[in-house]
Amino acid sequence: MASRTASSDAAPVVPPTSPSQDLPALYRVVLDGVSALEGRGERVTAAAIRREAIAAYSAAWDDRHRAVLTSLVGRVRRELDRAADRVSATSDRTPRRRFERRQRPAGTKAPSPGSLAASSDRPGPFADPIRVRWPA
Repeated sequence: MASRTASSDAAPVVPPTSPSQDLPALYRVVLDGVSALEGRGERVTAAAIRREAIAAYSAAWDDRHRAVLTSLVGRVRRELDRAADRVSATSDRTPRRRFERRQRPAGTKAPSPGSLAASSDRPGPFADPIRVRWPA
């Protein structure tokens, strides 16, 4: 029976990547998440995350700022999950109409643009909205 050495059981060592290779990708992921948050109406949260991401990305590209961007990726995911939960909780309710559509009474026609301009009650040189008449 052959015995294995400790070095053969260990996982191969992968050299760590430099922050200059990771930061652009992390920054892009954060900005994509910020865009998704804005699309869901979470503009205040998105703006705060964007400010932190810009500060980390524009500072020194080191391990500390890589950790900041990595934590922002996690924060964006949590906020997107929260926003999705809020949407699913409110989708159970009957949607409200923001604006009621007004309907014309039966048998009436829409006024023509010319009749609106001719019936203007505004006195003075601005009585006709199409032509401005200046006093001579």
